[in-house]
Amino acid sequence: MDPALWIELIVFVVLLGFSGFFSSTETSLFSLSQFQLDQMRAAKNPRIELIERLRSEPRRLIVTILIGNEFVNVSASVISAAMIIHLFGADNEMINLLVMVPILLLFGEITPKVLAIRNNVAFANAECCPIALFARLITPLREVIRHVAEFFITLIVGKQRSAG
Repeated sequence: MDPALWIELIVFVVLLGFSGFFSSTETSLFSLSQFQLDQMRAAKNPRIELIERLRSEPRRLIVTILIGNEFVNVSASVISAAMIIHLFGADNEMINLLVMVPILLLFGEITPKVLAIRNNVAFANAECCPIALFARLITPLREVIRHVAEFFITLIVGKQRSAG
């Protein structure tokens, strides 16, 4: 097999792993119950403060996760298209769609989310530090996207009224 194809395959698998990471992070952090958080606090879990800080700003967290997931999913699709072209030629782009949708759904979304919901405390503990670092790294981009999204939300539903 062509060395370029091997490199593309390795990059694709790494991107698929990151897709699973972002999907499972979303599920694990947002599915923690108050009881589980209380148990983590009582057990003096060293990551409880970070987990609670991440959860305290759900919009910030979801935008962070969506930016990461979209980036890796689009990148994985581009890489898989390059692999399909190497293997089958440029006239077979439909193969990419037929291959990528099931692969991304199974390995980038469904399986990671099912595993994370079954083991949400363990996943939250493992994923809170990397997602916090990623959130810090993309702060400028996230803020631009958040402001643009809020602009469109305001256009669609109007200004949010404050309680009281």
